[in-house]
Amino acid sequence: MEESNKHNRRIDEAMADQDASFLHGAPVDSRLREDLRTEGNGPRPGQASANAEVAGREPGTSEGLSAEEVAERAELATYIEGHVFPGDKHALLRSATDENAPQPIISLLKKLPEGQTFEHFQEVWESVSQ
Repeated sequence: MEESNKHNRRIDEAMADQDASFLHGAPVDSRLREDLRTEGNGPRPGQASANAEVAGREPGTSEGLSAEEVAERAELATYIEGHVFPGDKHALLRSATDENAPQPIISLLKKLPEGQTFEHFQEVWESVSQ
């Protein structure tokens, strides 16, 4: 670090240490004074907690999907590269094959309709999950 002409060496080093986590992304809090820290991380009054259970839905699942469907969707997404979109059935199959997808994933993609172009993964999931 370059020495400042406004402080002595000890103060410059202390200031460098104070800013180190902020400048270099260390996993420690860069704020030393309590009054400079952000408010609590809890929900605001009248707002549901992030881990509150939603009626009719398992914790950790997307709206309208069971935990099993979430796992199936995530596995399918693992074998389809993002650059294939927009793409058709054959581009998706090629991507899955290149990514060494297991046979159940290949079979699922073979059920996609011919001639349809999928703009994004959600369209693929909606087509195969019907």
